[in-house]
Amino acid sequence: MQILVAEDESGIADFLSRGLEAEGYAVTVAADGPTAERLALSSPTDLVVLDRMLPGRDGIEVLAAIRRVKPTLPVIVVTARSYEADRVEADEIGATDYVTKPFVFEELLTCIRSCLSDADRLKR
Repeated sequence: MQILVAEDESGIADFLSRGLEAEGYAVTVAADGPTAERLALSSPTDLVVLDRMLPGRDGIEVLAAIRRVKPTLPVIVVTARSYEADRVEADEIGATDYVTKPFVFEELLTCIRSCLSDADRLKR
């Protein structure tokens, strides 16, 4: 399974990449919005972990672009913004799930597994 991690904080991106690779996932990292959008739309990707606040293009804008082209691609928005309005906006645009920072890796991993399982069921 191929996961795209769109995260501009290198420490978090490295942490996620190492943890996901240790779990058997192939990981690609994008450090800005335009790169994340390009990779999500042009590369074989099974799931996107998308930071809401990315340089160059906001994560919500990236999510909207993904939804226009790949409406069933699971996208988990990960952000320090925990306001209800932010969560509602992401849900309305099509986020599969929403995880607030700081988070425990196992929490995100459970969310990833659940999203991939749901996506697999939809393909059948």
